[in-house]
Amino acid sequence: LTALMRLPFYEHLNTSVSVEQYFGDRVDLFHSGTGYRNPVAVNLGLSYTPVPLITVTAQHKQGESGVSQNNLGLT
Repeated sequence: LTALMRLPFYEHLNTSVSVEQYFGDRVDLFHSGTGYRNPVAVNLGLSYTPVPLITVTAQHKQGESGVSQNNLGLT
C-alpha cells in the first residue's frame, strides 16, 4: 500500500509513505542474510525535482524487527 503526496506550497517536493507485508518463513527484507517470518516494513520517502529531468530521492525503510535501511538516489 503506497500513498504519494505533493506539497501544494512547494511543488518540487514530493512525499511518499508505504507499508509492505510479505508472507513466508524466511523473507529477507534488507538483504542481510537474516530471514523473518511474515515481516512488515514501513517506507518513508522524500523526492525533490528542481528541473524536470533531475530528481533527488531519500528513503527510510523500517522493519518491525528494529532493522532499518536508508537509500539516496539521483535520477
